[in-house]
Parts: sequence; C-alpha cells; structure tokens
Amino acid sequence: MVSLIPDRVESVIGTRHKRVWHDITNADQERIQIRFSGGQEAEFIHSDICALRKPKWYLLGTEGAIIGQWRDVTCYQPDPVLYFREHDIPATEMFPELTLHRRTPSGPVVAQKLAAPKNQEYALYRNLADHLLTGEPIEAPVEQSVLVVSILEAAARSAARKGSVEVLNG
Repeated sequence: MVSLIPDRVESVIGTRHKRVWHDITNADQERIQIRFSGGQEAEFIHSDICALRKPKWYLLGTEGAIIGQWRDVTCYQPDPVLYFREHDIPATEMFPELTLHRRTPSGPVVAQKLAAPKNQEYALYRNLADHLLTGEPIEAPVEQSVLVVSILEAAARSAARKGSVEVLNG
C-alpha cells in the first residue's frame, strides 16, 4: 500500500480482537486503517475467523477498481509409486487473478480480466544479488520497510488504546 501512494502517512488506526482462538497469542482478526496527507485512505484486514474468503486485495478509484482474487493452484509431480503426487501451492504465494472494473461512457460498468505478469522464480534473491553485484535498486527499499514497521507499531498502540488515532511523525 505504501508503495502505491506516494504521499506521507498521517495517521493510523488499529483494532483487533480475540473471539475464537484463545489458545494462541495473536489476534483472530485485525484491521489497520491508514490516512495519507493527500486524503487517500488504505485499509488492511487480516482475519482467521471469517466464514468467507474476501478478495486478496482491491484498489478502488474514481475511474474504476481493480480486484485481486486469491488463486488456489495444485501442481502434479511424477511419482514412480503413486503415478503422480499432488502439491498444493498456498494461495498466499500465488499472484492474484486481476479484474479491472470500469464504467463505460454510456454508463454500465464492465469487467476486464488483466494479464498476470510472468512468474519470476526467486525474484527476491535475484534482486538482492543484482543489488550487491551491480548496484541495481532494491525492489523494496529499506525506507519502505521502516515505514511499514512504523505503521504496524502505530496500529498496535492504537489497538491497545481501543482504536485511538495514532499520528506518524516524519
């Protein structure tokens, strides 16, 4: 989210609760709301208790929306005993199925499937190696990682204070 919106993060609100899984330490569900200096808002929700899977992510704008749906993928590998072996790839590791929804000049909203980028195996490690060897920029700059940690810390403080607005400085 922070790489999509170039404006400064102004404030963060975090809420979380435990209603089902009392034997573990993390929250059952957590919501982080972010407000940027340009007026944009972003929201992150993680739930281990929802009855229905929500989209992996979506981006809403004044001209349309892009929705990224989860993809469940199963690979089959040859196996001399079983003929083949199934291997499920976690949906969290798959690029989402993208659909652009846009209003036409005549009024109705049309949906258009977008092509997924070609999967690049070990992209993180290649980028890191290229950075060290050739000076290529890091895909996820340290400054963005620091900002994400700051947002998570502000969300934790907010949740501990029952959803208070936390202001990020700097």
